[in-house]
Amino acid sequence: AVPVAAVAGGLATGAVIWALARRQGVDTYRLVLGGIGVNAFLHALVTYMLAATDLNTAAAAKVWMVGSVNGRTFEQLWPTLAVLAACSLVLARIAYHLPVLELGDDLASSLGVPLKKVNATLLVGSIVLAAVAVSAVGPVGFVAFVAPQLALRLTRASAPPLAASAVVGALLTCASDLVARSAFPWEIPVGIVTAVIGGPFLIWLLWQQSKTRTR
Repeated sequence: AVPVAAVAGGLATGAVIWALARRQGVDTYRLVLGGIGVNAFLHALVTYMLAATDLNTAAAAKVWMVGSVNGRTFEQLWPTLAVLAACSLVLARIAYHLPVLELGDDLASSLGVPLKKVNATLLVGSIVLAAVAVSAVGPVGFVAFVAPQLALRLTRASAPPLAASAVVGALLTCASDLVARSAFPWEIPVGIVTAVIGGPFLIWLLWQQSKTRTR
C-alpha cells in the first residue's frame, strides 16, 4: 500500500505543479516557482504531522526523511523492482528521442518528435520511479543530480546516457551505504553521505561552468 500511496501522491503533486505552470504553454519559470510553492506547502504539512505524532514514530520518520537503506527487506524490494522493470520498458521506447530534445522543442518537433507524448511519458515515468524509490528508502539526496553528470563524463557522450546514469546512480548509492555503515562508530543514514558528496560536487560543477563562460 505504501508504494501505491506514494505514486498517487506523486502524480497528484505533479499534476498540480503542471497545472500551475501551464498557461498558454508550459513556462519554465512558472514551473520552478510552482514547484517551490508546492514543496513549501507539503513540507509544512509533513512538519505538522511530525509534531502531532508520538516521539518514537517521529524519530523513525526523521531517519527515513534523510534517506536510509537500513532495515530494508524484500517487502520494499519487490515493488521497486516491478515498477523499475515496467518503467524501463516504457522509457526504452522513447530513449532515442532524448538527444533530439536537447536541440530545443521547435527543432525537435520539426524533426518529427511527438513532443506531447514524449514529455508526458517522461514526466509520468519520472514521478512513478521517484515515488516508489522514495517510499522504499526515503529521499536519498543528490543521487539523481550527481549520477547523470558522472555518467556524462565517464562515457564522454553529448548528453547524459540513460542506462549509464542508472548504473552510476546504483553504484554511488551502494558505495555511500558502505561508507555510512563502516566509516563511523555508528551507522548513519546513507542520505547524509550522498549529501556530503553531492554538495561539493554541485559547487565544483558551478565553478567549472563559470570558468567555461568566462573563457
